[in-house]
This record gives sequence, structure tokens and C-alpha cells, in this order.
Amino acid sequence: MRRFNNLTRVLVSAAVFATASSALASDGTIYPGEMCIQVGTLGVKGIYLGSTRNDSTTQTLTLDCPVVRQQTERGIDKGSWVRVLDRNTTKQVECILYAFNFEGVQTSSELKPSQGFGSQVQKLQFDTAVFADTTTHQFVRCTLPPVDNGQYSHIATYKIEENNG
Repeated sequence: MRRFNNLTRVLVSAAVFATASSALASDGTIYPGEMCIQVGTLGVKGIYLGSTRNDSTTQTLTLDCPVVRQQTERGIDKGSWVRVLDRNTTKQVECILYAFNFEGVQTSSELKPSQGFGSQVQKLQFDTAVFADTTTHQFVRCTLPPVDNGQYSHIATYKIEENNG
């Protein structure tokens, strides 16, 4: 019985260590679209159940969604995304993951447009692991088209995947 308990402890310890090690490989944080901040005065930011939508019937809304990094020595990894509802029949939702250095110079970016309108949530996936620099800050800038036939375009949530090593 004692031997079984020791073996069980070793196996449980190994499983915990393996789980902890894989958890350190990346750190994905999901944020509500409501965290995004309006840029400029065009469009009308509306909040709906934690998402941000454009309440304007004539103007595109531009939003900056903050990226809160916990691992400043490493970059943003593959797997970051924005979930959007594109309900405009003629204009796309577009999101760009930006990195800027402390002098305000853009060091990299990746654009992801929506793929047509509809009532299904679309996941705009950022494909490259970039922004691996301690001298940069990142944010996601999205544009939401105007209301179209009473249908609102939204940013539902966004996820930033940090590379923890």
C-alpha cells in the first residue's frame, strides 16, 4: 500500500509539472469588446451585453482595443484573435494588430478583414507571431461600419496570446 501511495504521488507530481509547463508556453487572455475605446469623433460607440457596436447609421466607428501584456520580455504569439459580427452588406469590419516603439514609430502590423456579412460571429485570426520586443507596445485597432438596415456590427471579444517561453 505504501509503495502504491509513493507511486501515485510521483505520477500526480509529474502530471502537475507537465500541466504547469504547458500552461507556461502561452498565456491567452480574452477581453470583452466593451474594453475598446473610441478613436476620434466619427461613429457612435454603443455597448451591448459586453460587446462594442457602432450605433451610427452614416459613419464608420474606429476603436482601439488595449493589449495588456504580462510578459514584457516576450512577444505576442500566434493565436491572437478578434471575434466580430459584420452585419453591413457593403462594408467590412477590419482589425489591425499594431506594435509601436517608444518613439511612436510603427514596428509591425497585421490586418484582418471580415469575410462577408451575416449573423454569425467571425473570428479574425492573427497568423504571425510578432511584436517580440520589450521596447514596443501593442493594441488592436478595429473599424466597425455603420448600421445597415437596422443591423449593428460588433466587436464581441478579443484574445491576446502571449508567448511565455
